[in-house]
Amino acid sequence: MSNQSAPDQQKRGLSSRRQTIATALTCVLILGIPFFSTPARGGLDVVTVLVPVALIGALFVVRAKALDKIPYRNFGVAATLFLLWALVTILAVGGGAKELLTWARYTSYFLLIPAIALVTASPKDRAIVLGAVVLAGVGASLYGFYQYADPRILSDTFAVGKTISVRIFSTFDNPNFFSEFLLLSLCATLALLGEYWKRNRMAIALIALAGAVQLAAFLLTYTRGSWLALATGLFIGVLVFRPRWSLPLLGALIVVALVPGVSSRLLSVFSGDSSTMFRLGLWKAAGAAITQKPLFGGGLGDFLQIYHRTILQHPELYQGVLQFEPHNSYLQITAETGIIGGLLFICSVASLVWAGLRLSKRLKTDRRRSFQNAALLAGIVGIILNALTSDSFQHPHAIVYFFVLGGLIVGLGWGHWNPPAVFSDSKIVQKIFRASAGQQSESDNAGK
Repeated sequence: MSNQSAPDQQKRGLSSRRQTIATALTCVLILGIPFFSTPARGGLDVVTVLVPVALIGALFVVRAKALDKIPYRNFGVAATLFLLWALVTILAVGGGAKELLTWARYTSYFLLIPAIALVTASPKDRAIVLGAVVLAGVGASLYGFYQYADPRILSDTFAVGKTISVRIFSTFDNPNFFSEFLLLSLCATLALLGEYWKRNRMAIALIALAGAVQLAAFLLTYTRGSWLALATGLFIGVLVFRPRWSLPLLGALIVVALVPGVSSRLLSVFSGDSSTMFRLGLWKAAGAAITQKPLFGGGLGDFLQIYHRTILQHPELYQGVLQFEPHNSYLQITAETGIIGGLLFICSVASLVWAGLRLSKRLKTDRRRSFQNAALLAGIVGIILNALTSDSFQHPHAIVYFFVLGGLIVGLGWGHWNPPAVFSDSKIVQKIFRASAGQQSESDNAGK
């Protein structure tokens, strides 16, 4: 008996060590982005370096668990179709290395979903990863407060009129991108709060304090689109978890909206200020570019050149710049990859909302995980909406956390997804790709 148990104990120990390595590498990604945002020599970016590190970490879990099935099919199919179409468009427009590198970046984002799901399948590892997101949010917020206290260190104060002289952006180069990161980190903070609710008062107090710090920094970005996106995401999350909480939430949001500075900034949306009108002009230019090349677009990652060509052909759309991004991720991707590519991308990210909604029905009896799912879903919905007025999916430092939260939702539903069978052990790339395209079995779920 002892001879048989010793090998089993060794296997469990090895599996535990591999899981620890994978979780640690994931936390390195999460914590490293805000603190190493400046590109290294040669233009290497922290996201370019650390995302593959996290993906390699996930392979340790695949090996440790001897997995031959992983969720989540709907996302996997949509993402794979988008990536395949993007390759077709690159070939059609005669793209080169630059376009292929952009394609590789999107591929790495999508692969983060199954990777994070693998790593965070257990409550313990999920809490560690959520804690890393919260720490990243607090650290970035504290540096943002330092910027606010001493605006001289800022390269650009992003002032808005006379009433708002400073908008903080921490290490994210722009208040819009910083607010998107905080939108996601705030929702991760709520999810972590759900993990410790009625379990550890000290942990709850610390998490609540962390949330307050991030919320204050979020307001100091003065980013209207992110404020409205988070409010909408939270409202949908509450409707999914406990609809009767919607009125108290609405009251809390109204109180926040009445804070001096916040109210005036929100009302400026309807006053036709220069920022709003400039965005409308950018969207018209993006629409004109899509009309010119509706099938294959102008090249993945090439919107600046696309915009330049469009302005030269339509001088009436000129707004003082010959190169600019459209402040709408979906218009940008559609202009770059055509209407088919734009629709496939929307389906890819929207499938994560579907995953959260579907999971909420299966977690009705598990209040803790149901709350976490609703909090994470709020972040996913928030960024999807935020991308309507910002280049959210084109800025790597913030959007990585969107895919981290997406992976957390899939990992949260581990056991509720039932994907298909295996990959060849000798084909690691194929293994990773198919990992994101697992299938679901209704019969097994009904049996549960």
